[in-house]
Amino acid sequence: MRIGVFGGTFDPPHLGHTLACLWALETDEVDRIIMIPTANHAFGKKPGADFTHRMAMCRLAVRHLQPHVEVSDIESHRDGTSYMVDTLRALHEKHPDDTLRLIIGTDVENELLKWKEPVEVQRLAPLLLLPRNISGVAWILPSISSTAIRSLLSGAGDPAKAIGKPVLDYITGHSLYKTHKKDKAS
Repeated sequence: MRIGVFGGTFDPPHLGHTLACLWALETDEVDRIIMIPTANHAFGKKPGADFTHRMAMCRLAVRHLQPHVEVSDIESHRDGTSYMVDTLRALHEKHPDDTLRLIIGTDVENELLKWKEPVEVQRLAPLLLLPRNISGVAWILPSISSTAIRSLLSGAGDPAKAIGKPVLDYITGHSLYKTHKKDKAS
């Protein structure tokens, strides 16, 4: 079986992430996908929502792609920093007869050299590049970012067109990503 490994902070997961999974499946590049929220980001990013909430939101974001997309908590079972190379090694142990492909956007490809053991990452799971922010390409995934969505959620606008309703309902129900704006004194 060909398994796509799709890691990220997913803070929050948005339609771009869901479309990335759909693209990988529909282009017949992989048979199934393991979506993996980062537990302890290697570059020190502090997520706005804790791991448990990000796991729940990822499950909601890809619910209609079941059983082809599994959301895994594999990184929460290790102490310390989450490194993709360690995750891929663990997945190889769990799926020794399967082929892994690492799903990343073309906008992230240049950052790969900053990762721990980038050559080993690509040996363990050759890249499956999602077309993002490329000029001259006929079809690319939308340029949606979790950072922009968090800004919208904090009161800067309406995120409804960039995030699925079940995820938005979850965020609202759990009061995630809210900032407390102070009233200006008159």
